[in-house]
Amino acid sequence: MKHTNTSWNASAEFGLMDTFLSLPYSKRWMFAQAAKQWWKFVDWVESVGRSLDPREIHVNERLLEIPFVLQRLPKTGRILDVGCTSSAMSLQLACLGYQVTGVDVREYPFRHPNLCFLRQDITQVPLDNEAYDCAILISTVEHMGLGAYGDAQRISDREFLQTITRFVKPGGVIYLTMPFGRTFEGAWFRVYDSKRLAQLVANYQIVESKFFRRLSLLEWRECREEDLAQVASERLPVNGVALLMLRK
Repeated sequence: MKHTNTSWNASAEFGLMDTFLSLPYSKRWMFAQAAKQWWKFVDWVESVGRSLDPREIHVNERLLEIPFVLQRLPKTGRILDVGCTSSAMSLQLACLGYQVTGVDVREYPFRHPNLCFLRQDITQVPLDNEAYDCAILISTVEHMGLGAYGDAQRISDREFLQTITRFVKPGGVIYLTMPFGRTFEGAWFRVYDSKRLAQLVANYQIVESKFFRRLSLLEWRECREEDLAQVASERLPVNGVALLMLRK
């Protein structure tokens, strides 16, 4: 029986163990060897599963969001990365010499001398006001207030952004990305349209904004904001995204 191809999100396969297992002269050598064998077995099981149910790979919006941020960061500074789990961004920036604070209600698997991770709700973190040069919110704001990740449901997306803004220095920058197109709100994420986006960033200077539309599972193209007005993204993968650089 031939199986119908479906979409597989390659970014979900993060390969967190690769970093640990590649450490030279690991003090946990025996554990590392056992872990390698375990993950080889897991990879084999996964390969069998994919042969039974072949799927097409798609590239999600991280392909756009991460370069957008990296190309616009200041050369040095303190960075607040909120919603950092399932992303290597905090670790990458720490390796580049930035002083990074990552915040998420879920655990973050990496450690680095330049990285401070706080497993807390952003409304409860013990951070100093105006302590950061910039804040990064990659595909984070669309989940706020829905409680799908165990975060607070009492906070709106606007209140969430205001909370983040308190931690950024005057004149500092906030990098904000989210699904964009025909308005939608589901159990764990929302899609912004022009009206809702304007309400969200009404108190900020928009330094730069870019919009992209998915053309296929493997292709995105930059477009105008109005081109996404009727583009639906009610399930993954999303078909439109907005990338903004805001100034406090």
